[in-house]
Amino acid sequence: MPLVPPMHNGDPRVPTAARKFVRPVLKDDDLPSDMMAIVSFGFGLAASMAKVKMAGWGAIMTTLSAIANQRWHECDIKQLIVSSMFAFMGLFTCYKDSYFAPK
Repeated sequence: MPLVPPMHNGDPRVPTAARKFVRPVLKDDDLPSDMMAIVSFGFGLAASMAKVKMAGWGAIMTTLSAIANQRWHECDIKQLIVSSMFAFMGLFTCYKDSYFAPK
């Protein structure tokens, strides 16, 4: 049984002209940024400025998602640390009044 299907009349495709895809090599400057870490940074900033608890929890969840889905050979540790610190500080500023309020 042949691996290449027979050519139909008028079919312009040539099966022998097909080439395998080769992924281009990217430099460190051309790597895409991690969008979940950027979203986490925005949620953490919103939680710390506006004291919105859901934004703080959203920042924690998106930070964990960014860490879990990170390719470690493309990892930007500084961006992950900054976004996680903003997430935790945003959550801290939302809940600090209930823990440190005078009794």
